[in-house]
Amino acid sequence: KSLVVKFPEVPKDYLPDFIRGDFDGDGSVFFVKSRPKFPLRTKFISGSEDFINGLQKSLMFLSMPKRTIYRQKTKNGWTYVFVYDHKDSIKLFNILYKNAQNGLFLDRKYRRFLEGLKEV
Repeated sequence: KSLVVKFPEVPKDYLPDFIRGDFDGDGSVFFVKSRPKFPLRTKFISGSEDFINGLQKSLMFLSMPKRTIYRQKTKNGWTYVFVYDHKDSIKLFNILYKNAQNGLFLDRKYRRFLEGLKEV
């Protein structure tokens, strides 16, 4: 199922919440040590090309830039990935957490974002 799932129709008012939920499950926040002034990165990954394309279009609707989607071979097939740089990761943080209520996000990823924001 996860290899062929399509991005659902999500009302625009709930789009940041839906994407935050997807990010909590299949996204990551990480740091690139070779870029100490701008280390923050965020990544979305999916086994479904249709889903990742729909996700990216939805993020573009929310004013995020278009990114290259990379196809990566895994032992179980293919995954599809795109990554935001430091500046765009900060923009993503503001979209995902602007109206988020306490407890409606994965605290570990939220704190990781905050760690990256302190570096600015």
